[in-house]
Amino acid sequence: MTISPRLTFFCELEHAAFARLFAEPTVIEHVRALEAGICVGVMDLSAERAAVLRRLSEAGIPLTAWLLLPEDQGYWFNVNNYREAVARYAAFQEWTAEHGLILARDWAGYRVRHARSARCSCGSSPAGAGDAA
Repeated sequence: MTISPRLTFFCELEHAAFARLFAEPTVIEHVRALEAGICVGVMDLSAERAAVLRRLSEAGIPLTAWLLLPEDQGYWFNVNNYREAVARYAAFQEWTAEHGLILARDWAGYRVRHARSARCSCGSSPAGAGDAA
């Protein structure tokens, strides 16, 4: 059973450190006891990261993807790297399917995509952003 978190931890670690952190069973137990979720900085699309995310999901921990680019592409999404950001989101969707992770609609990026298509007032896209594909 997945909980609706009232507290969310942010975790931005490279895949080996990320795997070590959640290899400790008490970490997952404490997160569950707090009825918390985890916003994961998806710095890479590795099999190791996918395995940890699958374990967290199976434990009922609510997850939010925080998509990041390789440092040489700017790391944070911005107006100068929107093409790379769009490509990263597409790769992220393929990665979640390939590794049997939760459905992409449960990740934050899906909500952003659908909010934009619904023309919400949460901000405008950079000029030409619709051209990326």
